[in-house]
Amino acid sequence: MANALVMKSGHHRRAMSQLDHLIRDIDGCIERGSVQVRAQAVSRIADLMVQGGDALTREQIALFDEVIQRFSVVIETRARIDLAQKLCGLPKGPRLTLLGLAGDQEVIVARPVLAGSDLADQDLVRIATERGRDHMLAICERASVSEMVTDVLVTLGDGVVRHAIAGNPGARFSAVGTATLLDHSRADDALQDLLGERDDLSPVQMRQLVEIAKQSARRRIGGSLTSGSRDAVASATDRSATSVVADLDRSVTDYGPALKVVRAITDVRALEEGDLSGFASDGRKEETICALAAMSGLSIGGVERVFQERDNDLLIVIGRARGWMWATVRSLLKLRDPALQEHHHFRRAEETFGTMAAPMAQRVLHFLRVRETAVKPVQSQRGLKLR
Repeated sequence: MANALVMKSGHHRRAMSQLDHLIRDIDGCIERGSVQVRAQAVSRIADLMVQGGDALTREQIALFDEVIQRFSVVIETRARIDLAQKLCGLPKGPRLTLLGLAGDQEVIVARPVLAGSDLADQDLVRIATERGRDHMLAICERASVSEMVTDVLVTLGDGVVRHAIAGNPGARFSAVGTATLLDHSRADDALQDLLGERDDLSPVQMRQLVEIAKQSARRRIGGSLTSGSRDAVASATDRSATSVVADLDRSVTDYGPALKVVRAITDVRALEEGDLSGFASDGRKEETICALAAMSGLSIGGVERVFQERDNDLLIVIGRARGWMWATVRSLLKLRDPALQEHHHFRRAEETFGTMAAPMAQRVLHFLRVRETAVKPVQSQRGLKLR
């Protein structure tokens, strides 16, 4: 133990000595140094701070903070990413530097800090409000998220953000936040599933969720029936959502022929983006849904729900996560809503697709995959298995 303390003290003294040396030439490095020299300097300073660890005093941390902050505004994105990754896990990090990185307009810089650093709730709320969806999704990755922050995420965030935060077991919701999520779940079956798997809903809130799920089942299944069958649907949904699907199995889409087409391809080779795009462009919805399920790792029921969403966000997320071209996603959106014909109908969707960070999309798709346990029994009854 004594030897370890001596070694730690020695590392600390060397770190501060090297920092003093770097500080003497900080102005010259910032003003005259090349991009590479600046990046190397700030990386070295960050390394010294990490080496100092718990031994650093408040004054020394403030000194590091001041020096790193001066560099952080003049270095390129790659260097800021490295800086964020080095500093995000420090128990006593440089506060002003971390705040600057957390609010960086490039979410790839901000994400490690937003997801892992000890930031105040007020700072998280400000950044979420100022920066938007990608930064909100990074906040959703935190091990714990307070009610103050989740209130902002569920109110200002879109469907993708609501899914991500509802799927975080460390998130805590106020009564208002939970009510907002329940209200959105009326038109969002995937959100219903996410809320149903949480263990922090009150008995009253759980009863509300069950009633919403019943209404959704009636609407989804009853919409394809004749008026004479709708009373039977209402009665069945009062028994349970599972019995609705079992009792009315004949009324759902028969994916058998489409599955044969997809399996004929997968028996020879892996499905490709061109296969999916071709099905969608030809208006072959069943084949498109089966192919999309196989390529995304979602169930057929899960893809059906994506197609039934009120907005395009989840379909865009899947395309971005899989690295597909915009033309492919555009064909999927057009198949989902044939009324979309003109270029201006797709403008906002294309902007969203172009600006969405692929790692963020991949994490949301992962959320969707792991939250599908509720629909697996239904798939089994219907024989909707791709493998």
